[in-house]
Amino acid sequence: MALEEMSVLIHTVHPDQRLAEKARWFQRQPGIRWLERPARRAERAGLTAVPGANPSGPGETPCGPRANSSGPRETPCGPGATPSDPAELKITRTGVFLTVSGESLYFHPSMALLRLLNIERGEPDRFLEACGLGRGDSLFDATLGLGSDALVGAWAVGSTGSVRAVERSGILAALVGDGLNDLRRTTAGLRKSPEKERAWAHLREAAGRIEAHWGDHLEELRKMPAQAVDVVYFDPMFRHTRSRSAAIQPLQRWAEKEPLSRDSVREACRVARKRVVMKERKGSPEFERLGFEVFPGGRYSSVDFGIVDLR
Repeated sequence: MALEEMSVLIHTVHPDQRLAEKARWFQRQPGIRWLERPARRAERAGLTAVPGANPSGPGETPCGPRANSSGPRETPCGPGATPSDPAELKITRTGVFLTVSGESLYFHPSMALLRLLNIERGEPDRFLEACGLGRGDSLFDATLGLGSDALVGAWAVGSTGSVRAVERSGILAALVGDGLNDLRRTTAGLRKSPEKERAWAHLREAAGRIEAHWGDHLEELRKMPAQAVDVVYFDPMFRHTRSRSAAIQPLQRWAEKEPLSRDSVREACRVARKRVVMKERKGSPEFERLGFEVFPGGRYSSVDFGIVDLR
């Protein structure tokens, strides 16, 4: 399936040089067709914005070209969005927020932080157990999402390991890439406990080991040589999350809905040296359809992991 660009309005809320630089960084990212608010477009042109006027220009709707125009294949602002209700990236002093229809999505490493705290307290992490990741290993995360698993994996592989992640949604890849950049630059501060400060330090280091970009995982896998990485990981179920978290719930609006293909699993088995791992809901028929052996996610967990052990 061909990669698609998504049209998104971009809006810097405050007249701040740092935010302007961040906006320029976003505008350089692939997989997104950036639009401007009507007032900003008019301001740059030395005109006065007309209420109700087309914010995009001749031959365009607010969410992309008209049907009879030529250009890259695009999706109109994301699944479920309409030209009158386009997606918007708001860049503020408190964070970067992707919004549409009253829903907001943003990057925050809180889930990865909680998992690292639990690991340091001696609690198992089923993702790490399923993947069997250790120091010096390499991980290919084929479905980056909001990056929680990639961060935990990057912590597990340590300074001698590596994590490469790909995300099919251009705007998600950019949002998480910006979040990882900010996390790398985060300075040590006063936390509620030394334990939490250590976990934040681990996250900062882990963020620096992740190479994340926009792309199709099947195309990426086909380009990779045999046994190129230790573990290939798929999380197709994050696209249908039931989480009530404000940071997670809108995710399914932006993410690719296609099920994982047998071709992707076949290529993953060629590329991985140790394991191919997939996360899915308990009892999902996907495990059997794709040839995975179920690794239970835990007694009270709503998910299980599937494993193809290649050793």
